[in-house]
Amino acid sequence: MPDLAQNLARNAFRILGLTADASQSQIDSAARMMRLFANPNDIPSTPNDAPFLGMVPRKSTDIENAAARLAQPESRVVERLWWFYITPPQNLNARPAAGAAIPARHAAVLLKIAELDRQRNLYTDFDSLALLLKNLDFLANSNDFTALLLEAETKGDFEKAATPDEILSAQIDLPNPITDLLIDSIDRPLQNGSLVPIEKLFTLLDAHTHSSQGTDKLFTRLESHLARTCADCHDQIERAWALKKIDPLKAAARQAANTADASCQPLLQLLLKHTRDDPVAADRLKGPLISLLNYIARAYDACYDYITAETVLEKSLAIARGTPMESATSNRLAWVKPEAEKQRAKFAQQKPPVSRELPHIQTVQAQSRRKPTPVINSGGSRTWLWIAIVAGAAILRALTISHTNNSNYSTPQYTPPPITIPKFDLPKYDPPQVVIPRTESPKGFDYNGQHYAIDKDGHIHLAPGTPGSVPEPPR
Repeated sequence: MPDLAQNLARNAFRILGLTADASQSQIDSAARMMRLFANPNDIPSTPNDAPFLGMVPRKSTDIENAAARLAQPESRVVERLWWFYITPPQNLNARPAAGAAIPARHAAVLLKIAELDRQRNLYTDFDSLALLLKNLDFLANSNDFTALLLEAETKGDFEKAATPDEILSAQIDLPNPITDLLIDSIDRPLQNGSLVPIEKLFTLLDAHTHSSQGTDKLFTRLESHLARTCADCHDQIERAWALKKIDPLKAAARQAANTADASCQPLLQLLLKHTRDDPVAADRLKGPLISLLNYIARAYDACYDYITAETVLEKSLAIARGTPMESATSNRLAWVKPEAEKQRAKFAQQKPPVSRELPHIQTVQAQSRRKPTPVINSGGSRTWLWIAIVAGAAILRALTISHTNNSNYSTPQYTPPPITIPKFDLPKYDPPQVVIPRTESPKGFDYNGQHYAIDKDGHIHLAPGTPGSVPEPPR
């Protein structure tokens, strides 16, 4: 219960460290004392802090908002309804301090709210919620609790006091926050298609006198969900119809029909139980579903599936009995019935083709499903086995002999013809001879500006004294 737990944790009386029966002077004194501390952490704790609700918000803005809420009569009465008249316990396991019957019962309700918020089982623990609603319904209808609220308002010496009518109205609305949270919790079961939690919630709200407003809210929420679901299916068929193709239109109509059968019709039956025999409300509930079923039938008509259209219209007519839409649905069904009969007769004349291989296939399949029977030693089976072995050996022997006889003959090999390459007589190339002129002398010759000498052994070398020659050894 996140909202209720926040209401408890940020209650104005808790911020100022007071009980719900505090007077105007006590409120002013507590606010004045807390304003003296610049740091909220320096503000000392009080016996009314209820640590199991978490840290107390005591910033300067929180203190000013709490004092302002307690200065107004309407908000002060609401804050008083959701806080302890006696000193709260320090933890959830401890019991509240002993006191009068009404303040103690009121404190037990607030502790139960905090416990359910910590356990996070708002959507499952219907027994605890039933007990909680029972106690809240008792407090909303209790004259003693009304007297307690009036006494706290009268003795408080407030500048603006709440009237008895304002106090009584706030007291009657005491169970409404829990019923609102329960109604908000039905979205998950509706998405999952489960109506059991919703039926339990109807039973839970109908069991209490001051929960009629919550029942009406739940009824309105479910009615809007039914109308929205039918409208979504209608739009889905319309989008498929715009494609002007039979297959998408037929698929959309089939899906819408399944949604109508699985979700819309059970929810409609559940809502009809709680219409309290109101024919106007019943007609209002049936209208969206009847329109959807008639539109589905029109889609099947467009797909030339008159048999399915007849089935859908029969369901629509069963729902439309006694409503203004009965005559239109009946007329549409009267037009579809002859077409459906013609289609059935046409299908009956068309005999399905019978395959000649079907009995054989069935026999083979049946035999394949049987367990293999073990082979019993019999003379006939062995005889055929030996005949097959001997025949195979004879064939293999004949092939071997044939291959051996043919191996003495050689296969002529293919010899390719010789390739003759023509010869061409090319003229022989004689390079020109380079004649280097040189001057010979009895003892050598000159070449490129240098004198070469010839010794007695016939060796050629540079003459002594020529640049680059080796000098002669001394003698």
